[in-house]
Amino acid sequence: MIPPAFAELPFGEKLVLWALRLWVRAHTDDTNAHEFLNTGFKLAGAKAAYPALDGLMTVLATAGYGNVDIRMPNCAEISHGEHRILGAIAALQQGHGAELSVIKTFGTPEPVF
Repeated sequence: MIPPAFAELPFGEKLVLWALRLWVRAHTDDTNAHEFLNTGFKLAGAKAAYPALDGLMTVLATAGYGNVDIRMPNCAEISHGEHRILGAIAALQQGHGAELSVIKTFGTPEPVF
């Protein structure tokens, strides 16, 4: 079952969703949130996770895999696009060469965000 709200996610998924929302806001506003996000992951004990998230988001933003509904950082609801990204990250954590299939789930390239 997919949790219908941010508050129902486990901490690790909350952290990732918060970070991807801030990443997209910074990308959209042409600002830099990397140090802030990197520090957040470091304080959460997941220092290596932010570079991986940044890499995935950079690929999605620059490869043009369609518009993805990313909510504001304080939004209580989770969009379908955010669920897809969380699912993609879960698949990547499982290994087994999931990277290509994850990117393909986002469809035909077109402008993103």
